[in-house]
Amino acid sequence: MPLDTSIALSGKPVKFDGKGLVNLIQQGQARQMALEQHAQESELNRQRIEQGELQAEQARRVAKDQGLIREAYVQSGGDPKATVQEAIRRGVGPDSAQALEKHFADIESKYATTEASALPVRKYRNEQMLGLIGQALELSANPEQFQAAWPQLHAAAVRIDPETAKHLDPGTLPTADQLRLAQAAHATDAYYLSRAEEQR
Repeated sequence: MPLDTSIALSGKPVKFDGKGLVNLIQQGQARQMALEQHAQESELNRQRIEQGELQAEQARRVAKDQGLIREAYVQSGGDPKATVQEAIRRGVGPDSAQALEKHFADIESKYATTEASALPVRKYRNEQMLGLIGQALELSANPEQFQAAWPQLHAAAVRIDPETAKHLDPGTLPTADQLRLAQAAHATDAYYLSRAEEQR
């Protein structure tokens, strides 16, 4: 239907208040800024959560690698090369394998710089500790005998190597796993002490 122009339109023209328009624009901009800030905070929170998950996963991986290395170390009897190979075979990560190789290189370097006159004494003490640990391992199969013999074993360890023995609690029996780990550590020392002697 066409518009009848004879009918007067009543109504006031819409007036735009300049202040109101500026306020609307400012409110829109403020809302936009708030939305952008919220989006940035959400992204930062997401990144923090992701980073925390990555750190937690890395900590789990390091703990798993340490357990695998300990098992490989004991199984290989403290042989450095065999330990690294076994650890890699068991699936330790490249960073852990590299750190293990560096650890063994540091031990070798320590013994290589030991004075020649000190090597036989260190070797003798190490052999005595290996014998003592072997004896403790045998006794650990019978807890009552081990409990009864532990004070004498501890005292002998203090006489042989006070530095090593200070890590042993005279009132607490070491577990068989702890003894096997100590045995592997002394076997590693024996390996590097022999190499250091050969190189003199």
